[in-house]
Amino acid sequence: MLRIDGRVLAASVLGIFVIGAVLGFVVSGGSGQSDGPAEGVATPSATAVDTPVPAPEPTATPAATGTATPTAAPTSTPTPTATPTVVPTPTLTATPTVTPESTPTPTQTPMLIRRFDTGEIERELRRMLNDWREEESLQEFSQPDGRLVRQINRMALSHSVAMADERKTIHEIDNVTSAQRYRNYDLFETCQFKKDGAQYIVTPTRNRLEVLGKTYAGRAYETSNGTRYNGNETEVARAIFESWTASSVFRDRLSYANATRIGIGVETTEDNEVYVTGNLCGVYGND
Repeated sequence: MLRIDGRVLAASVLGIFVIGAVLGFVVSGGSGQSDGPAEGVATPSATAVDTPVPAPEPTATPAATGTATPTAAPTSTPTPTATPTVVPTPTLTATPTVTPESTPTPTQTPMLIRRFDTGEIERELRRMLNDWREEESLQEFSQPDGRLVRQINRMALSHSVAMADERKTIHEIDNVTSAQRYRNYDLFETCQFKKDGAQYIVTPTRNRLEVLGKTYAGRAYETSNGTRYNGNETEVARAIFESWTASSVFRDRLSYANATRIGIGVETTEDNEVYVTGNLCGVYGND
């Protein structure tokens, strides 16, 4: 763009006015009158008005030499909004329940079954039964070393051996019932007795004079009350005694007032099983 200096523009405007004045003078001088302009003659101001004068182009101010530093627009600072201080609700930490460590059960070492004396198991079981009958106000089983008791013991032992062979605790094996065993040992008539307080005779029929049991010796085994371990003859006998007195059927048989003797047979297996048979006997006509 063409740049016009302000001084040049002012000189141009002054020249225009001078030229207009000269023209006016010439015109007025030509009429010979010195008292002012003649009528109908345009005045310099009129001429100036009628003559179009090109409007001066705006003079651009030259930009300053140098690298312009941009002025950063002012960043409005947001008015901080007050944030309510949240007071944390204290969380109650539950006190952990301390579970007492259970005392480990010592590992029971299996024992050889031959270390257990079956005769001692029989004697301990007989003692427990007599103590229990005494507590029940019943007569103890008598004559443990008498001839009749030895015979009943043999009968009881024969059935315990049969149960050990079958690995079953049952009254009848190979079609031989409890009553038949009493007959085979000539004990059916001998061992029957009168029911105390009743008018009938208790005979070996329907297993009335027989109780059976099974437990383990020298090895751990599971029961309804947890793991059990019978480490000696007394513990083996107690396991049988508890199972007999816990059974309502066997308890009733062991509670016969006129059952005066009991034969006990104990048999063991290589798996530490213990099978026990108890056969009752009374005296016919006892009150």
